[in-house]
Amino acid sequence: MKSYSLRRLQEQVREDDSIIITKIDRLVHSIIDLNKLVNEINDKGASVKFIKDNMTFEAGEKNNSMNQLMFIFLVHLHILKEI
Repeated sequence: MKSYSLRRLQEQVREDDSIIITKIDRLVHSIIDLNKLVNEINDKGASVKFIKDNMTFEAGEKNNSMNQLMFIFLVHLHILKEI
C-alpha cells in the first residue's frame, strides 16, 4: 500500500521537477514497484536521484543498461539488508 505522501508525489510531479531521495529503500520496498514508479516519474518529464546510491534517472533519456543493472542490484541489496 502506498503512503499518502507517495500518492501526492505521483499526483503533483511535473515536467522538469527533480525528485531527490536519500536511499532507494525509502521510496518503496518492491523492485517491481520501484521500477514502475521511477519510469512513471521519468515519463512525466521529471528526474529521480538517489543520493546514497549515487544514481540518477533523468527525464527524457533512455537509461543505459548498466544504470538499470546497478539499480536492480542496489534494490536487491537493500531488500536483503532488511531481512
